[in-house]
Amino acid sequence: MKDAYIKAKTAGERAYKKALSSGNYPFLTDLDHVLYGKSDRIEKVVGQMEIPMRMIAGTKNQMRGESFACNFMPLLPQDSEFAIKWSALFAAQQEEGIRDPVIVYEYLHRFYVVEGNKRVSVLRYLNAPVITADVTRIMPLNDDDPDIAVYYEFLDFFERAPIYELQFSEKGGYQKLEKMIGMEVGSVWSHEMVKMVKSAYYRFEEIYLKREHYHLSVSDAFLVFLNFYPLSSLLEEGNHEIKKMMDHISKILYMKVEWGHEDSDHSG
Repeated sequence: MKDAYIKAKTAGERAYKKALSSGNYPFLTDLDHVLYGKSDRIEKVVGQMEIPMRMIAGTKNQMRGESFACNFMPLLPQDSEFAIKWSALFAAQQEEGIRDPVIVYEYLHRFYVVEGNKRVSVLRYLNAPVITADVTRIMPLNDDDPDIAVYYEFLDFFERAPIYELQFSEKGGYQKLEKMIGMEVGSVWSHEMVKMVKSAYYRFEEIYLKREHYHLSVSDAFLVFLNFYPLSSLLEEGNHEIKKMMDHISKILYMKVEWGHEDSDHSG
């Protein structure tokens, strides 16, 4: 188990040095800093659910964040009490799985850990895609900020289709998605539809992020793909065929364009 901690710490040290050399903050982002000066806000309990590991941006406060590099890998010495606890969690995950949910705040589509930083670190080391969390959402002011306007569209969508992974960069993305997959705009999604779209999204993400040149976010690129090919193609076709489909629309996928126009060519 000590070998796992040493490897995780090495990964943390690499991320720390890379961040410093790039002029970026080398530790975890802390929510207290993100919210500094934003006193008018409302907290809403969302409840327990599985959240995507890649959307965990940091921790609640700076004190805990400096035990980890910006990639959630540990930085403290291998003979420290911290390392002993990390290794014990790693052993528990290997033997029976980590069962206790972490506690997080969600703010603008990103999660910040209140309790369970080491659990997140262990599961991220093991490349786990999701983690169970008790989520409390911090509601931003609904002002003229375009990012917040898009976020409020997400909140409306999430009430009907609980898919955190989908994060579009422009207003109207969720409505476009519903039209493309044959859903009535504004309707409540079935559990089966949520599961199917998540599976298709994860398949698309896995292939898309392995490609060398892309500009759009995964969610925006996913919407572009569905503008040309049916959702079923991501569930039924092999990786080679999906890559060919991406090649066919590569000029759109890998350049900053306005996506999802209703008058686009859907012939594929």
